[in-house]
Amino acid sequence: MAMYLKTLPVSELHPAQTGERVPKAALLNVNRPIQQNPACTARPGFGSLALAGTGRAVHSLSHTLRKRARFRTPCLVPASARAVQLWSGRILDCSQRYQDEQEDGVATVSEDSVSFDQISSKGLHPSVTLLNSGTTAMSAKFRSLVSAVDYYFDDGSDGGFYQGRLKLGQESTTNTYEGHVFFFTRAGDKSAVLQRFTMHKDCVLYVVTDPLYPPPPEMQDDMNRELAFMSDYKDRTGLHWRHYYGPDGPRGPPELFMWPAQEIGQLHRVISKEGKWKEDFEAPADRAASGPWSFFDSWLPFAGKERQLRNVYQDPTPVNLTLEVVSIKPRVFVIENFLSSYEADHLIELSRHKLRISTVGNDDGSGARKDPTRTSTNTWLSRESSRVTDSVFLRAADLLNLDEKLLNNKSNAEDMQVVHYENGQKYDPHHDWGVSGYPESRFITLLLYLTDQPHKAAGGETSFPKADDGRGMKIHPGKGSAVLFYNLLEDGNGDDLALHEALPVEPG
Repeated sequence: MAMYLKTLPVSELHPAQTGERVPKAALLNVNRPIQQNPACTARPGFGSLALAGTGRAVHSLSHTLRKRARFRTPCLVPASARAVQLWSGRILDCSQRYQDEQEDGVATVSEDSVSFDQISSKGLHPSVTLLNSGTTAMSAKFRSLVSAVDYYFDDGSDGGFYQGRLKLGQESTTNTYEGHVFFFTRAGDKSAVLQRFTMHKDCVLYVVTDPLYPPPPEMQDDMNRELAFMSDYKDRTGLHWRHYYGPDGPRGPPELFMWPAQEIGQLHRVISKEGKWKEDFEAPADRAASGPWSFFDSWLPFAGKERQLRNVYQDPTPVNLTLEVVSIKPRVFVIENFLSSYEADHLIELSRHKLRISTVGNDDGSGARKDPTRTSTNTWLSRESSRVTDSVFLRAADLLNLDEKLLNNKSNAEDMQVVHYENGQKYDPHHDWGVSGYPESRFITLLLYLTDQPHKAAGGETSFPKADDGRGMKIHPGKGSAVLFYNLLEDGNGDDLALHEALPVEPG
């Protein structure tokens, strides 16, 4: 299950159809010529112009929050585990809320750092496995300075694999691999190939032009300013600028709270007043709602029954949560026991009969579509789906140190996405942030795991191929636990190292 927070809406990145696979264990100028990076070369086209069965299943839920700084986020599912992702979008800074509420006992936050000596003796979190692998996966951004173009991934087949259509000034991001080739044609005319681009690690932006139809002068000027900024940013930071750049310049830094991650093993502690929901079949059915337990006669689509009276209650005990840093770049945390067993099962049951084939992309970019890089099924649950889902959002707000009013689909958060994986199903490496012509973007992804792995070789982990200095790691913290990661850097740039993957669920 996944929850996403946004800084502003953005298209999700999706992997190219095929590409380098990490080992199985491993695992998103009109008057003047446009001065592209020399590495971003276009090869002459062919035309007249040159330029996600049966077997063990896994669920995951995802939810998105947005930041005022501009973003959005996505969702993964572990093998035999169910994950929940939360957020991407526009999120406001809510640190004052915690200053006010700590005195009222609503939620408390503290930080604790583990020294390097303690880390070495303590070792890695038990849910983390280092991969000692590598990947050439990377994000790439395509922009059209032509009235309308269709673009394709050259997968070696006759005609390539269709990726979508871009109109004048429109852009889209994708995850791809060094050496992959994409080609662009005039809309509706596949024989009129305008440009072919070979992906290169030193090129982020690929611009499609047509010598017969130059773009408007103001669009050319904006492009030249962007290219100058990208060059300066690379000189200053050593990184490529990958996110939005508009008429007013680059998107700004996120305004929402970000947990620091200075060293592996660093701990942050949170106490949430939002108690966990539990089920007690032995409890009296007439438990008083006004007593120490909040009891409700739940209406649930549980086990295929339209209505079932159940002794379900909310434990009033505050929930102690600990965020442990398991990666600094990208910034990744493990949170054990975020959900109760009942809450995890409840989320699965709410989504069981709503699952549909998963897609990649969105309507703001090149369009949402089915793609062999993502072979799961999924659905979305709103915060208002039940009292339990509302509690999950409230507890997540405490965990993230954010105002709970931001966690709804009319503000910074997407609905929770539930993803179901059968044996062999997966979601290839991708990013949760993307660029579709506006600064909003997914910012935070919170993955909630809804089932356990029956054994270590069961697959279904979340992989971060670029973590551990590019050697990669995978993680599965178990049923009820969570993984939090940030999709943006502190200056608002998209974090290329936040590439992640839902590894295939293995038979057995």
